[in-house]
Amino acid sequence: MADVEGGHVNRETSPPSYESTGPIGDEAPPSYESLFGKIKKTKDESEGTVDFTQNACKLCCSVICGSIVGLVILGLSTALPIAMIVIGSMYLHDCPVERYIPIYLVVGGSFGLFYFFISLCNRAKSKRDGEESDDSPAPCLSTILCLVSCFTTAWFIAGNVWVYRTYSIWSADPVSKNYCNQTLYLFAFWQLTACYIMLAIGLVLVVCCGCLLFCLSEKK
Repeated sequence: MADVEGGHVNRETSPPSYESTGPIGDEAPPSYESLFGKIKKTKDESEGTVDFTQNACKLCCSVICGSIVGLVILGLSTALPIAMIVIGSMYLHDCPVERYIPIYLVVGGSFGLFYFFISLCNRAKSKRDGEESDDSPAPCLSTILCLVSCFTTAWFIAGNVWVYRTYSIWSADPVSKNYCNQTLYLFAFWQLTACYIMLAIGLVLVVCCGCLLFCLSEKK
């Protein structure tokens, strides 16, 4: 309570003012522009379930690419082609049963690295130009990526033929006519097999993520 001295209010004893603090309840709620918000936005902008599933998969890929998983995938994208080039070059003449196996590794690894670096250049150019998406590369880069993709796909199919058709006849015995260096052949075999395993896992994850995102968006 303020004291009155000679008709004047002694402001030194007045209670402190709390006007500057403001009501606690007036603070803005936290931003929810997170995965759930993006899911809801994707759902609203999609035309049907199929379109939503495609957009949701793109959303998952963008989230993964920005996470530690994306860094792991980035590392593997560089390490595997390098390993293919190194092993193929080391044992270039050590597989008489199928001489194209080491050639497959060297060429496949080289084009894999080339495609990887072209993609990085496209991404860097898009960020430098302030573009929102990397889906529209320059015409020159687009043509190069298309040609490299077609070649690597055809080369991958050829590698399947060369590696898998010798699976039942190759031998690790250097004196055998069906000799192929064990490290070389097993690396090529598991490199191809791992591609199919990763493809299957990717398809399962895409379907599961699509179903999960659809259910979450319905709840929202």
